[in-house]
Amino acid sequence: MPAGLILWGVGAAHGISWGGLVIGLGMVGFCLTTGGGVPINYLVDSYKDLSGEGLITMILIRNTMSFGFNYGITPWLTTCGIQNTLVAVGMLAFGFTATFFFFVKFGKRLRRASARTYWKYIEKGIGATH
Repeated sequence: MPAGLILWGVGAAHGISWGGLVIGLGMVGFCLTTGGGVPINYLVDSYKDLSGEGLITMILIRNTMSFGFNYGITPWLTTCGIQNTLVAVGMLAFGFTATFFFFVKFGKRLRRASARTYWKYIEKGIGATH
């Protein structure tokens, strides 16, 4: 994602061939598609019984961030220009994407630490519906 955004932004600002822009945009499109599925798979694999509630929460967060980004991108582009804006967005994307390192390192420990709370929540939910 960061490489695609930077290629697209710097390329558009400096007038590179349309092929370079298509490659950058293709990289961004691929990452948008796969980037949505990875956290959903992690949630469903890790917290099967709460996957519905987790999906709703993830969708609300995603839509809120999408609204905020879409609301703020036009003034940002107008103020900083396409190159600087997309390089900054690329760095933000790198920061968000790099959080997977945190989960690779500490994910198992976090799931173990939350297991007791998870099962209490499941028991409470099952008791309330039966």
